[in-house]
Amino acid sequence: MSAALLTSNPSHATGYRPIPARRPPFGQPASIYERYATQYAAFRLHACPDDRAEGLVALDLPRARHAAEVGCGPGYYAPVIAARHPTVRVTGIDNSPAQIALARQRAAQQGLGNTRFICDDACALSQPDGRFDRIVTSRLFMVVRDPRRAMVELHRVLAPGGILVVTEPVARPAINFADWAHITTPVERIFTAATFTALISSFACGACAIWETGGYRYARCRKTAD
Repeated sequence: MSAALLTSNPSHATGYRPIPARRPPFGQPASIYERYATQYAAFRLHACPDDRAEGLVALDLPRARHAAEVGCGPGYYAPVIAARHPTVRVTGIDNSPAQIALARQRAAQQGLGNTRFICDDACALSQPDGRFDRIVTSRLFMVVRDPRRAMVELHRVLAPGGILVVTEPVARPAINFADWAHITTPVERIFTAATFTALISSFACGACAIWETGGYRYARCRKTAD
C-alpha cells in the first residue's frame, strides 16, 4: 500500500477508529505516538519495510510458551505470533496508551484470546525476572531513550534459555513518519554495524548472532540457562 493512499484516510488503512490522545502529565508534551496515534499505526503497519518473516523464524516459536513484543506500537509482531501459535501466550508492551488501545482493538477484531497488551516502560519494565521465554523488538532501539538500559531490562525479564530477537533498520528510510505525516519529530537513532554490535554485546551471559538482510540488522541472543 502506498504512502499516498494511506495519507488520504489512515483509519481506512488500519481498519479501526481513531483513538484520541490522552493528556500527558502536567508540563510534559504528548509524544507523537499519542498525538498522531492512528496515523502512526497506519504508517507502522503499512509503510515500514516488513521484517517479520526473518524475525519470526529466528524466534523459534514452536518451542515457546510466553512471548513478548516490547515496543509493540499498534501490535506488529504480537498479533501474528498469537494467530499462528494459539498455544503461546503473547504480551505486547508499549509506553503509549494510545498505541496499546489500538493494539487491543486489532486483537479483539481478530479474535485473539491468547494475547494481551499492556503499558510499560522498556527501560524500567514492571514485569518479574524471567517472565518471557521469547522476546522480540522491532525498531525499538532507534527511539528508546536509553538503549543500554533497555537491553539490561530485556535480559532481566527473559527466562534462562530464552531467545531475544532485535531488529533495527540499517539506514534511515527513504520516507519516515515525520515526512509521511508532514510533522516534526525527534531524530531517530540509526545504528551502524559497529554500534549495533556494541549494543548487542551488552547482552550479558548469553550467545548472540548478528546478521543483515532486507534493509534490517538482526540479532538473536539466547540467554544462558541456569
